[in-house]
Amino acid sequence: MRDYPRAGFVLKIDRSLGQSLVPLHIETMADAPVAFSIPFLHSSYERSFDAEIDALAGGEILVRGRMRDHRFDFEHTWRLRTPEFEVLEASAKQNAGEESRFNPELCRRCAEIKGARIGRGFSKRILAELGDLPGAEEHLFLAIEMARIGQ
Repeated sequence: MRDYPRAGFVLKIDRSLGQSLVPLHIETMADAPVAFSIPFLHSSYERSFDAEIDALAGGEILVRGRMRDHRFDFEHTWRLRTPEFEVLEASAKQNAGEESRFNPELCRRCAEIKGARIGRGFSKRILAELGDLPGAEEHLFLAIEMARIGQ
């Protein structure tokens, strides 16, 4: 079930049917299915994303987003130039998450997406900048939602 508070979503999974694993697929900006990356340990799962967008001077916008579940809580802030949808500045903050599963270095690496343009190749660019540290996939999911809001 999807619920859209402000400019985001809350994803809820109910495992009350007694299945040990619930197949879950979400759609990315490119409409490619993405398999859920963690096993369900509880009877339900909830991931939420909230965003705010502000118009700045000179064709720029500021996008702030926050994604969280029971394992992590991240925030990204981006300054974008329109109509090119180019990331002029990016920052990230990790509010919660075990360092062994969500490496805090990823927040510093998020600044390296400066210059990326939202569109074809965007996800590959994000992954290239983040590398293969634990938690990169969750930062990518947040970046995809930020890009959706920024457009």
